[in-house]
Amino acid sequence: MRNESDPPRGRQPGVTGWGGLLLMASLVVGLFAPGAEARWEEMDDAAMEQVAAEAGISIEFTTMGCLGAMESLRLTDTDTGNAIEFKDVRLHDGAGRPFTLRTAGEAITIDVLGPGDPANPAGEATTLSIQVPALGQMKTIDVGQVVFCGREIGRLHAGNIAMPESYLYLSGHGGLDGEFGLAAGIDHLTYTYNESAPTPGRLDFGGLHLAGDFTANPADDPADPGTWSPVGEFRIGDLSAGRPAGLDIVTPEGGGPSYLSFNLPARGSLRVENIAFGSNSFGPCAIDGIQVHRLTLRLPAD
Repeated sequence: MRNESDPPRGRQPGVTGWGGLLLMASLVVGLFAPGAEARWEEMDDAAMEQVAAEAGISIEFTTMGCLGAMESLRLTDTDTGNAIEFKDVRLHDGAGRPFTLRTAGEAITIDVLGPGDPANPAGEATTLSIQVPALGQMKTIDVGQVVFCGREIGRLHAGNIAMPESYLYLSGHGGLDGEFGLAAGIDHLTYTYNESAPTPGRLDFGGLHLAGDFTANPADDPADPGTWSPVGEFRIGDLSAGRPAGLDIVTPEGGGPSYLSFNLPARGSLRVENIAFGSNSFGPCAIDGIQVHRLTLRLPAD
C-alpha cells in the first residue's frame, strides 16, 4: 500500500495479462485434475539436499487438452446497480472440442532474477521471470450473449487466437510492478447484434495482429497485408523508460476511501487486415508506433 504523495516507482516489474493467467490456470488444472499424469511424490531428506533450482525451473509437456466454460461473468456498478454481463462464455478449439497445448521442444522457464543479474530488466529489484514459448494449437472464445443494463446487445466471437510467444516479469514493492509482453494474432474478432432483424448487424475485424513492430521489413506496406512481417512483442510496461506497469492500493493523505490504481503504459503496433461493417469492407488498418507513456485507472472502494 502507498500514499498519494509517494513518488512513482522506477524500474521494478509486475503486471499480468490474460495469456499468463490462462497458462497458469491450465497448468494448475492439468496437474491436479483427476486422471492427470503428473502427481506429487514425497522426497526423502537426501534427495531434498540435492535440489537447489539455482538455474530456475523448466516445464515441458507433450499434450495438454483444455476446454473452458463459464455460465456468466457480471460486472456491476454498486452505486446504480447497472451491469454488463457476458453469458455462455466458452473456450475451445473452434469446433467445441478441447484445444491442445504443447511446448514443442521449448520449455516454459520460471526463474528468480537477483539484483545485478545481467538478465534482470529491473536492475536492483529481485524479479520473477516467466518466459512462455509458442504453445501450439489456436484457440477460440465465444460469448453467447452480451447484456448491458438488462438489455441484450449481441454476441462476440474471437476465432483462431494464436499466441506465438509471451513473457512476464513480476516484482513487489508495496504493490505490483512489471512488464508483460506478447505477440498475438486473431483470425476473426466478430461482434454480431440485432439478431432478431431480417439481416443481423455484424462488425468484423479480420486478421488482427498485435506485435512489437512491422516496419523493420523494408518491403512493408501498411496497405498490403501480404507484406506484413510482425517482429517482437507488444509490451504493457515500459521498463527501459522507468515506467513499469503497476497495481497499487492507494490511501489518500487527506482522508477518504482507498482505491485501486492501475498504471498501464504500453508500446507496440496493432494491425488489422480487413474491417467489415455489415456488407461493407473498409480494407486494412495499421496503427504503428503506439506509445502510451502514462495510462492510469482508479477504482474507488465505494
